[in-house]
Amino acid sequence: MINKNKLKTHILTLALLFTFSTAVFSATIDEAVNVFKAGDYNKAIQMFEDIAKNDPLNPEPYKWLAKCYESTFDIDKSIKASEKYQKLLYQQEKKVIVSATPEATPTPDDSNKEPDSSMLARLDNSFLEDVVNQRPDDASKNKTLKPLDFETLEMLFSSVSTEGDELNDIYKKHQIKVYYGIATHNEKIVYKKAEAEVLRMDIDVKTFQRNQEQDTKKRKLENIEITNLVKDYNNIVKELTGLINLAVYPNTDPLSFENYTFLGESPKKQKEYLEDMRTRLEFSLKKVIGQVNNLKTLTLQQEKDLVNMKKKIPGNLLQTDASTLTGYEKDLVTSYYNLDNKIFKDKKSLFYYLMEQDILNESIAKINQTMRKI
Repeated sequence: MINKNKLKTHILTLALLFTFSTAVFSATIDEAVNVFKAGDYNKAIQMFEDIAKNDPLNPEPYKWLAKCYESTFDIDKSIKASEKYQKLLYQQEKKVIVSATPEATPTPDDSNKEPDSSMLARLDNSFLEDVVNQRPDDASKNKTLKPLDFETLEMLFSSVSTEGDELNDIYKKHQIKVYYGIATHNEKIVYKKAEAEVLRMDIDVKTFQRNQEQDTKKRKLENIEITNLVKDYNNIVKELTGLINLAVYPNTDPLSFENYTFLGESPKKQKEYLEDMRTRLEFSLKKVIGQVNNLKTLTLQQEKDLVNMKKKIPGNLLQTDASTLTGYEKDLVTSYYNLDNKIFKDKKSLFYYLMEQDILNESIAKINQTMRKI
């Protein structure tokens, strides 16, 4: 049985996956992107903001604004721009009807079928075999750069649990690494696999809700939302397929000394990159530590409030169905369970912030170790 509330607590905003552009503003966006790539982030922010004002329904400038703000260490604005991008992207995609797989097209028999998770490709060993078998003959001939073999891919796929809480923990851990640019190639594959499985669960939840809905208009809107999620899933599968077929160096850890040896960068460039990365991570670590301390204080106070609240509830009211209660007793019991649920969510948030804190500390230590070797 799918627990919707629990699932929705753990699912975070998906990473920026797709690139969109419009014919009218493509040249301006290209110019702004070039300014961003040149490192003039403040000028790029101004350019993308102007583009957004002139074309408020275009998601593209918000995608790049999120990147600009991340580069200037303004994480709050980066998150807001990312959320705006996702919102506009969803609105832009509402009328798009997607098929079961990236290559499939609806047939007369299934064109009227309501969307659900049966339309999704199963990410199992059969999927891996198909992808690996369709690789070009020369994909593994390069002695230095090679795609991962089937056995390694099978091991990575099997490491992704399909159970709710465990799946969300794996997804969050790898999402953090990908977000900060410190994930290895293998970790990126695990992240995409976990992201797809989380989305499949979300589709199952929304399908269940849709099937309970009797109102035709509401059911149609829910079908549009599920269709949108199916398209997102298929795009994730495309990205995952690309990662599986990508030829890479034996060591893809962006923070390791061995990775820079393979890339052949000069010691000066290596140090500049690592110093910049360390500054970014240390800045983020301070913010995460602040969040950890705030949540520890908050949850401690909430638990005290819950104990005091429970003392005020007479008899066996907590074992009674709240919907059968009225007046003061109903308000009391409802408030108790609302606070209890909030404590659960805040503790889970604290768990993820502590996870992020550990990852950042480990990464900074690894950077220091690599710089000593350089």
